[in-house]
Amino acid sequence: MDFQKIPPVQTDKGYLDIAFSAGRKRAESMRQKRFRDPVGRAKSIGIEKLKAAGGALSGNLQKLMEQFPSFSQMPAFYQELARNNLELDAVRKSLGALKWAKGKVNFFIDDALRKITSGRDMRAIEAHQKECYGRVSSVMRQVRENLKALDLARRTLRSFPTIKDMRTAVIIGFPNVGKTTLLARLSGSTPAIDSYPFTTKGLNVAYLGQGRRKIQLIDTPGTLNRGAKMNLIERQTQLVLKHYGKAIVYVFDPTGGYPIEDQKRLYEQLREEHGLIVYVSKTDIAPAEATREFVEQYSGIADLKTLRRMILSRV
Repeated sequence: MDFQKIPPVQTDKGYLDIAFSAGRKRAESMRQKRFRDPVGRAKSIGIEKLKAAGGALSGNLQKLMEQFPSFSQMPAFYQELARNNLELDAVRKSLGALKWAKGKVNFFIDDALRKITSGRDMRAIEAHQKECYGRVSSVMRQVRENLKALDLARRTLRSFPTIKDMRTAVIIGFPNVGKTTLLARLSGSTPAIDSYPFTTKGLNVAYLGQGRRKIQLIDTPGTLNRGAKMNLIERQTQLVLKHYGKAIVYVFDPTGGYPIEDQKRLYEQLREEHGLIVYVSKTDIAPAEATREFVEQYSGIADLKTLRRMILSRV
């Protein structure tokens, strides 16, 4: 899913400024026209002004509601990710508040349009416009906190990875063991690799194969096995393993960037829950004895062609 399409959430004042600006522009264009009498002119300008303002405000609220996902219809991975990182009841309540606000805005606009249409006095026509603007402004003030809550939810959703619901292989291991480099070599992609210990900032996604044989590859951040202390990205890794872990490539680094015993311990922990494909990285610079140990003891794979075949057969 792609959460980048959710439009920015404005403040209540921001939405009102957009709406009132649309009304002013429409009024200015109407003033260029000729009218038979002053009252008819005031009516026409007032009606078009309110229609433009109401349409802009109602349309922006509707767009925001439509672009937020239906949490109950998302793939299981995203449903669990959302439950773990969002106050879903608060988000649903806020979306409901926007629906209420949109309905009230439309009601007040329609009510003012009827009054202006039947009005015979220029002062009354102007009063109806001001009254309508005041009511609409009051409605938007009432959903101010809801807009703030949705803005926070939007920022959280935009931090979620874009993962397709398709055949998938997951690459996992400690930081700096060569996972992102392996992803690049398997797929031909060029993900950014930074020179600090927690190298992958998020979940990198690439693809192996072509056509119907195409497989999604997910390069996960180095899992530090910190239990309740895991951050958002590390929790995403755990959910990826749960929902997409049919083929998991565990990367061993025999050069000892991370203690070998720690790498083995994490492997054993993951092996209890998942069937792992072991890949031995950095064989060009690792001691031959260390590489041979992982190849023999863990049925490790040290060349890409064999690894590609194993991934394709597993998925």
